[in-house]
Amino acid sequence: MPMSVWRLSLLGGFKLERPGETITRLRTQKTVALLAWLALHPHREHGREELIERFWPESDLEQGRASLRVALNALRKALEPPPAPPNSVLIATRTHLKLRPESLTTDVAAFEAAVKRKDNTEAQRLYAGPFLPGYYDEWIIEEQERLEAALCALPLLPSPPLPLGEGGRGGEVLPTNLPLTLTRFFGREGERERLTTLLTDPTLRIVTLTGPGGTGKTRLSIETGRQLQERFPGGVWFVALAETHDAQRIVEGLRDALELPRSGDALEAVCARLGAQPTLVILDNLEQLIDDAALALPGFLAQLSSTRFLLTSRIRLGLPGEHVFPIAALPLPQPTEPLERLATNAALALFCDRARAALPEFGLTVRNAETLATLCRQLEGVPLALELAASWAGQLTPKQMQERFTAALAIEGRRVDREARHLSVRTALRWSLELLPPEISTLFAQLSVFRGGFTLEAAEMVSVAPATSFTLSRLREHSLLTADFSGDVPRFSMLESVREFAAECLGETRTALRHRHAQWLLGIEQQSVAETLAERENCEGALEFLEKESPSTALQLASRIVRRWQQAGLFDAGISMLERILALFPTDPPSGDLRLTLSGLGALYFYKGETARARQAFERCLRVAEAIGDQAAEGEAQRNLGTIAIAEGDYASATRALSAALQSLPTPRPPLVEVLLHTNLGIAHYALEEFPAARTHFTAGIKACEAIPEARWAVNSWHGLGAVAMEQGNIQESEHCHREGLALSRQAAEPMMIGDSLSLVATCRMDCGDLREAAQLLQESAEQFHSCHAHDMDRRLCDETARLLVLLKEPEWAARFLSYANHLIETHHIHLFGSAVRDRNKIHQTLPEILTPEVLARELLTGKQLTREVFYDQLNATLKRVLA
Repeated sequence: MPMSVWRLSLLGGFKLERPGETITRLRTQKTVALLAWLALHPHREHGREELIERFWPESDLEQGRASLRVALNALRKALEPPPAPPNSVLIATRTHLKLRPESLTTDVAAFEAAVKRKDNTEAQRLYAGPFLPGYYDEWIIEEQERLEAALCALPLLPSPPLPLGEGGRGGEVLPTNLPLTLTRFFGREGERERLTTLLTDPTLRIVTLTGPGGTGKTRLSIETGRQLQERFPGGVWFVALAETHDAQRIVEGLRDALELPRSGDALEAVCARLGAQPTLVILDNLEQLIDDAALALPGFLAQLSSTRFLLTSRIRLGLPGEHVFPIAALPLPQPTEPLERLATNAALALFCDRARAALPEFGLTVRNAETLATLCRQLEGVPLALELAASWAGQLTPKQMQERFTAALAIEGRRVDREARHLSVRTALRWSLELLPPEISTLFAQLSVFRGGFTLEAAEMVSVAPATSFTLSRLREHSLLTADFSGDVPRFSMLESVREFAAECLGETRTALRHRHAQWLLGIEQQSVAETLAERENCEGALEFLEKESPSTALQLASRIVRRWQQAGLFDAGISMLERILALFPTDPPSGDLRLTLSGLGALYFYKGETARARQAFERCLRVAEAIGDQAAEGEAQRNLGTIAIAEGDYASATRALSAALQSLPTPRPPLVEVLLHTNLGIAHYALEEFPAARTHFTAGIKACEAIPEARWAVNSWHGLGAVAMEQGNIQESEHCHREGLALSRQAAEPMMIGDSLSLVATCRMDCGDLREAAQLLQESAEQFHSCHAHDMDRRLCDETARLLVLLKEPEWAARFLSYANHLIETHHIHLFGSAVRDRNKIHQTLPEILTPEVLARELLTGKQLTREVFYDQLNATLKRVLA
């Protein structure tokens, strides 16, 4: 008769079971780890010496062989009890071992199979917790991180859909970015019910959850938001602000939560995205922004009239219309209550659930019930304190925990005012530190210098105490660190209340560690926008420290990061940071760091559209470059001033500045500088209608680009040549040049660049009479521009579509879109080349000839009142109809 197949559970703890039989312990942890290794690689034969090296590396070969034999005997007793024949599960030869794949299944394999077939529901059901919690072998830690990363990469499960007409949308997945939570939530039923009532009350806009650190405000806000998803078709959006000290980050954080582009005005982009849809926004950890938030949020709320806000803070913010909702700790159990009643207490349930992560068989029993109830009362029912204490269940009995906590409470109670902070959290933190090895406790304190998280590599560079995957895992095991596995490498962080405590433990070493932290930031190269955003809070924290301790180092760090912040779209935050640091150097002392910082400030102002301030920064930059005698830097500053002049429509000044830059910069000039100088000179000459000179410079720009690996830099020169050819009446050459630019734009894969190129080719197709292809190109251009939030690109799309619609005999829509373009030009002070002005004037002159005054006035008024989202909806619908 065939034997039943064993099922091996490794997620959330060890369990081996088959019908009628369950095993929760083996002889040693090494035996469990050996079985897990064999089960994860069921089709491999494992050499005995390889296994000895992995599991008993400290032993000599003979001792290792003996240890392996003992472990194998323990596995045979568990897996092949009589009357099972030998080798029915575990196949062993003199040199190798393996499991019979058909004799045993694992929850890990089932989880990975569900992930692979994208069965989100089944994968999340199977993930009962971390892989072998409480085990610290290097390969086990790596496996924990790999599986947790796979879980975090899964999309959130949508809540069950409501029937149509009851707040849901027929099973449609509603938009949200609520964080994935990997642990169970206990209690708070009454609080969630009251919060639901408040957040759906049409007379309330702001509800603030208040309470001391560690009481579970963040988790309650997330669970409430998840419960309310169907009530808010605009989405439920979570913005974490614990590490933020600038109120501007509130709107930027919401923009990032909505995954909107970082170009353009953040509030405008958010308002356009959310519109009038009922939306819930959760702003988490606002207490450090109380004064600034009280000033910034009312205007924010006025712009988002259909949005409700759920805030979390240790104190009320004092906002107009704010409804304060204090939350207390979880209800406390009575030690004398019967076991059945204690089992329903939320504080005890939370403690036991988290304890099982450290000791899978942990539970509430008649023997430990009174002790656990007493311990939960000492922990005051505070969720964070309960989790910190429960993490030691694998090493201490409930009685030992209670005794140690009583002693620690007496010490901590003398150190801190009970009213100032929740005493139980601080006591639990100090107790945890005293139980950890000294080097890990020291590391915990040193990691508090990071803001916004850190990687293992960063911890190794900054901390003095050894930072390894093992030590970080130990801190995670005891709820002193959290980890995010959604990126390419794991990123660790501390809850703010934990970080505050850790910082207090630094003592006199704090200043030296913060200098190490700053030096680490000076030494790293952030290659991507994602890396720049990840280290933003670390940079801000380091700069705040350096402004007081070492202004010259602050300037040096600012000069290193400003370009990265520009690329990441952090315009407002970057300007605020640089202006603050530059104020420390009012006399502009000659310095390369000062020159780079001023140049970066000018670029940030330029991309924000504040050309006057950009010019001031570049003029200061030029003076500093002259003072230090850096001819190349002088040329760069003059080139930037020429670019400003082009943006302001002062083409004569632009030509002078750019020509001076060509003279100042020593030869051979860097290829990219050569490309930019010739391209901008071409633009200036084109605007002055000096077409032969423009052609010369655009051609030189294309030639110089041959020495640059990224051909994208030639795009503007190709389009410049196309514009010159059009002005000179050569439509075929013009289209050829614009298509060359389009091909390079597609290689670069930048939406704004692609959309610009498509619209220029569409213009050529209109001039050739191919209106259908022109419409297709404009439709694709709209798809690219929609994500960019670039006002001039939107204006060009309006103008070209209006021109197409006049040719297609749809003048009403042409008038509407042309009016929206007029609105963009007036609102955002967009400067137009002469050719664009002439083309627009032709359409303006044509429309009164083919529309009645009443219809024209109506469409012009409608276009002026369009929002960006409505414009794109109407434009796409119109082009789709044209192409049908």
